[in-house]
Amino acid sequence: MGIARKPVAWGLLAALLLAVLVGALAARYVWNETLRQAGIEELEWQGLDLSLHGVSVETLTLTQSLPTRNVEFLGRELVVDWQWPDWGDGWVPRLQAATAEYLDVNWSTKPGEKPAIQAQPAARTLPELPTWLPAEIRVQQFEASVPCETGQCPLSGSVLVHGTPTDHIKVQATLSHPWPVPGVGRIKGNLDVDLAAEQGQCHPQRLQADLELSHPAAWAQALPEQVQPESLTLAIRSTQETPPAAAGSPLSASEGNDSPGLLPLNVSLKSHGGADVSVDSHLAVTTGAPWAVRLGKTQVEASLPQLVAGGWSLRQPRVRTTVSGWLDMTAASLTLAKPTTLHAASLSSLSESTVNDVSVANLNVRLAGASFEASYQQEPFVLKTLELSGPLTVKAGQVQHPQLQPQAWAFDGNLDSNLSKTHVKGLLRAGSGTTANLDVDVPYQGAVQLNGRMRVSGEDEAEALSRIFTEWPPLLDVSGGTVSTDVSFRQSLPQAKVQSPRVVAKLTFTQWSGLYDRTSWEGVNGTVDVRLQDEQLSIDTPELTVEQVNPGLPLGPLQLAGNYQAPLAQLSGGTLTFEQAVIQALGGEVHIQPGSWDLSQAPVTIPVELQQLSLARLLQLYPAEGLAGTGILSGTVPVLFDPATGVEIDRGRIDALKPGGRLQLTAERLQALASQNETMKVVARALEDFHYSVLDSGINYDDDGTLVLSLHLKGRNPDVGDGRPVVLNINLEENIPALLKSLQLSGNVSERVKERVRKLLERRQQKSDD
Repeated sequence: MGIARKPVAWGLLAALLLAVLVGALAARYVWNETLRQAGIEELEWQGLDLSLHGVSVETLTLTQSLPTRNVEFLGRELVVDWQWPDWGDGWVPRLQAATAEYLDVNWSTKPGEKPAIQAQPAARTLPELPTWLPAEIRVQQFEASVPCETGQCPLSGSVLVHGTPTDHIKVQATLSHPWPVPGVGRIKGNLDVDLAAEQGQCHPQRLQADLELSHPAAWAQALPEQVQPESLTLAIRSTQETPPAAAGSPLSASEGNDSPGLLPLNVSLKSHGGADVSVDSHLAVTTGAPWAVRLGKTQVEASLPQLVAGGWSLRQPRVRTTVSGWLDMTAASLTLAKPTTLHAASLSSLSESTVNDVSVANLNVRLAGASFEASYQQEPFVLKTLELSGPLTVKAGQVQHPQLQPQAWAFDGNLDSNLSKTHVKGLLRAGSGTTANLDVDVPYQGAVQLNGRMRVSGEDEAEALSRIFTEWPPLLDVSGGTVSTDVSFRQSLPQAKVQSPRVVAKLTFTQWSGLYDRTSWEGVNGTVDVRLQDEQLSIDTPELTVEQVNPGLPLGPLQLAGNYQAPLAQLSGGTLTFEQAVIQALGGEVHIQPGSWDLSQAPVTIPVELQQLSLARLLQLYPAEGLAGTGILSGTVPVLFDPATGVEIDRGRIDALKPGGRLQLTAERLQALASQNETMKVVARALEDFHYSVLDSGINYDDDGTLVLSLHLKGRNPDVGDGRPVVLNINLEENIPALLKSLQLSGNVSERVKERVRKLLERRQQKSDD
């Protein structure tokens, strides 16, 4: 029997050996086929140690070749530990740790294939973690060469992931060489983050990062060239203190059980090249969806040598602001606190037009206290609403413009801006002391609207106003009263078909008094309306009164109503209309009959009516001693007016009203006349006390100021020739400007007028002496 069992045993042993050999051959075939299908051309290892609780390899080398890529892998001191589940919990071991002392990966794409790393849409939630991940993953040092947008890019550093998918994860990573991130740029630095994993979701609990971004991606090209950064540095540190919630912030509810928590951070961001930007912020971010940021005290500073935009140049602009508030995926609310300023050494226009030749030195803009509100949608990004409102202060150390005298300016008011328009309202103050209320409305489609209001009272305020404009009349002095100005300016935007501006101004005079050249006035009251539209200028006064005008003889009161309309291209060629023009003079009045005159057809004839002027008052004002008389004068004087040459009178007529009057010249004034002959002696004696019944005169006046009177007198002297009738024809010539100067020196005018006349005569005397 024993001999019979031995052949059976040997047979079973042979079958077992054969099965093992066949299994080994089959396993080798399967192994090689698996490697071939995976594209693994080379797989070698040294120092393999396999146990029930893990596997370790001293060196592992792998070469893979697929149709789209080649991969070369080298690993040293690779260790994977696992733990078997308890009885009844399955048979698959649970990975505990995976560590490597050194990894070297060379990943390259085949020619014609796109890089494996492509830009992906931003995720709104952190990715779910596989449940099979080990509790600890550690790579002490790795080096890699992987495909990127620029070809092959090096990547090196270290990685530490510590935790479990249902506990906490700690990730430490170091990028010692710049790594290209699609859509961002090249990043290098250190990252240390603690994550809480719950139901496959990761929630950051602590974050520390020191990152540097170089070669920014296309997003930087969208910025103005002057502010495009060359590099950015970012430092992030976790903190224990959470910034307070802003009023109305939805993040005030983020501490509830159903909302993600907040991770407080201190963030510092700096840019280099282009604009120097510095951001230091104490903030808190939600640790899960919905994503949101609560901003505590956030300080932003930015500066650059020069900024050119929109036809303007800012030299050495510097921005400082302190911001707080919140923002999430659909809205933002920010408050600008002190300091929030824009400072520039100078602001100048790049326009070649002299009208826009403006330069501002030492410009300061303050927006502290303003609020910013916005709402938007993602994918694609659409800005739904935007509002910026709050106090606005602008100060300029000096403003230079061809029409303005250089001086400081300041504006204090409020700003209200949204997606459709910007509205600014406040008080504008010049360095001279003049103030104006401004109300500016700038719609982004339509027309710019500016409303201004200014009130000038008294000599001091008028003098302050005169120190604003370069073209202020140097001979204009204001001594009293008030002028109120309301101005409305409307200008279409450049894209509009009609771009001509519209200006409407209303000037209101109240007891306004002053002096222009050698003519003084008192008590101006009334309104003047000015309109500029469609290249047409219109000046209208419904009623303007002047208590007195004194060019050398007192006239007034004056009542005036009328208008003037002219094209801007020919301001002196418009239409002049008088509805009322009356001035009291010499006990009577001078008036112009209502009518219109086209000055483009100059000279035009404007009939001036003289009614019941007192000859006695006229002779009292005439600067000659021994001359007196009585009588009432009326007549018509056709005034020829040409804006280019001035005023002329051609064949005017003045007559004395019945019953006439008297003319008296003293003997001393008539001695030269009486010495000529006997006839002139009789005339001289008659004029000592001449009772006239007829006095009429022709009047002519040339543009050189010469007045010629052709007098015709009929009357008698009771003491001469038994009172026989005498007819006299006398031609008188007088230089009116010289006569007015004489009246101004001797008459009842202000000392300022007399002083101006004296200086004028002195200058003329000096020229004649030269």
